[in-house]
Amino acid sequence: TPPGPLTRGLMLPSSSDALNKISTHRRPRSAVRQLLGTGSLTLLQSEAWSKSPAPSWLPDPKLSYSNSDQRMHMDYPNHYLTHPAPWDSPEAVAAILYFDHEEECGGATRLVPRNGPSDAAYAWPYTRMPGVGGVPWVNDRTAAERYFQQRDPETARFRAALYAREAAVRYRPGTLLLYRLDPWHRGAPLKPGGPVRRVLNLVYARSDVRHITA
Repeated sequence: TPPGPLTRGLMLPSSSDALNKISTHRRPRSAVRQLLGTGSLTLLQSEAWSKSPAPSWLPDPKLSYSNSDQRMHMDYPNHYLTHPAPWDSPEAVAAILYFDHEEECGGATRLVPRNGPSDAAYAWPYTRMPGVGGVPWVNDRTAAERYFQQRDPETARFRAALYAREAAVRYRPGTLLLYRLDPWHRGAPLKPGGPVRRVLNLVYARSDVRHITA
């Protein structure tokens, strides 16, 4: 049976012994320790959840909160009490473990690669997204970009350039995507009429970091 949707999935410790073992497995922890340059980690999040193809009849305002075709965003506002550390001093790593085939489900995660330290898309501070700096939290791409087009055309142009640069992450069962909490990314729609997509979301932080939450 697929787990529930995001925030209502299976969290560690769960009824699934297999998921519990994956969440604490040494291989992803070893990779994260290497990325963060530390020997001590704290597992902040472990949730298995399912994403289903979106119904075509979903109206506003519910559409604004749909994760079918997500707006471009960073994950740090969900976890940081402050702002991410400078790029060369990462404090946390997020992970998505995929259990299905992208060819069957669709919904490849989209990421915007950082083109070196002078990349304008990654200039501090990271504020040009819903849910930050007084901007209402909106999840749906169309609703979010309409807001910026109407109220902040400069940010709308900035964000349009992000979508133009996004790259799709192809996945198959067992693919593990490791990323920071401060890259631009988003979830893309699943194939209409296709199967649900099941993933396990993980977040690890350096054990000495106290201002990052689950």
